[in-house]
Amino acid sequence: MARAAWFPVFSLGGSAGYEAASSSGWFEAPSRFWAAGPAASIPLLDFGGRAAANRQAAAAYEEAVASYRKSALTASHHLADEVAADEAAAASAQRSAYHADRRYAAGVADYLEVATTQTAALQAQRSALEARVRRMNAAVGLVRAMGGGWTKDQLERPVL
Repeated sequence: MARAAWFPVFSLGGSAGYEAASSSGWFEAPSRFWAAGPAASIPLLDFGGRAAANRQAAAAYEEAVASYRKSALTASHHLADEVAADEAAAASAQRSAYHADRRYAAGVADYLEVATTQTAALQAQRSALEARVRRMNAAVGLVRAMGGGWTKDQLERPVL
């Protein structure tokens, strides 16, 4: 829109009506009037106003891009931290289930403990998997937002 200020503005307008000194003469032929015609507006001197508006629009665009990039990368880092924490919890729950199984085999624990620890391990693995899926979806969303994508043409092109 800032660039549009550099071009002339053309318009086509018209008006019609009645003009009379008294109300009894409104509908007589001499009291009717109309006008139609084109108009053009070209700002010749603005003393750098259009150029400044153009630079301001470009700077606002760059600011929006930088802000989006920062928020997207921050979200990606948070999701990476979440994935690491969930994978560590899943590994710990898996070790706990292994030890519960060993205790059951030795006759020290009942099977309820084994079932409980295996359930907790499976839930932790599921949580880690869901975190990985969220991270991958965020990465795909970031690539698509930046203008990338995966179309058939892009996949068939050789990578240089």
